[in-house]
Amino acid sequence: MKKEKKAKHFRRKPQYPGGQQAMKDFLSKELKYPKEALEEKVEGSVMVQFTIDHLGLVAFTRIVSGIGYGCDEEAERVVKQLKFIADKNRGFKSNSTQTLGIHFRLPKKQQSESSISIEYSIRPEDNSQEKEDDPPSNAYQYTIEW
Repeated sequence: MKKEKKAKHFRRKPQYPGGQQAMKDFLSKELKYPKEALEEKVEGSVMVQFTIDHLGLVAFTRIVSGIGYGCDEEAERVVKQLKFIADKNRGFKSNSTQTLGIHFRLPKKQQSESSISIEYSIRPEDNSQEKEDDPPSNAYQYTIEW
């Protein structure tokens, strides 16, 4: 007669469907950088502690460490949307607490801040043909970015 193996851990934690990578993908897709944090160029990490109920839903969230400027509220909003697969632990319904770090990094610059814009026009030397108020016959504009 074979002896039954005991579970490695007495209490099993709820798992996110698809694992850690699926949870990271969900968070990066749903996370919106707060406008106030963008204006102030704030970066950092928000640590959110949350409780998962016996149904696998996030029941309670609390900011352990935050950076402000709307990032704390955004991190809580996204964490509340998570849904886990919750096991009954030995037939009992139980809650589980986890802590998650949400990282806020400024998006990469769309347009380079280092740029030079040059505008010039070509006018005939003879002032009798054109006046200063008239638009130039040939106008050019160049923008150089690096």
